[in-house]
Amino acid sequence: ANAVGLVVAALVFERMRLDLLSFLFVVVLFTVVLAIARPVIARLAEAKAPVLTGGLAVLATWASLVVTDLLSEGLDIEGGGTWIGATGVVWLFTGGAGVVLPKVFLEQRTTEGS
Repeated sequence: ANAVGLVVAALVFERMRLDLLSFLFVVVLFTVVLAIARPVIARLAEAKAPVLTGGLAVLATWASLVVTDLLSEGLDIEGGGTWIGATGVVWLFTGGAGVVLPKVFLEQRTTEGS
């Protein structure tokens, strides 16, 4: 899901560049940073501002894009609008996949079990 979100965002926004040669590295780096950022940001929000809990996934996605952009030559995002849009697109794909894929697999298991 992360790979799809990054590719779609790069296709949608001309000021976001995703290098195909380092694509795997970018996806792995983004995924690792996101996996670390989500629980850290969640703990901070629960302690300091529980109201922000709903926006944590967006914030974690943005933070992961920033770190990946800084640490990788394979991802380059320029301009405020591109940052906002890319964060939204990647968040939609990563969050959407987290909702849709389990339902697909559950339906598939139910169908196979019948």
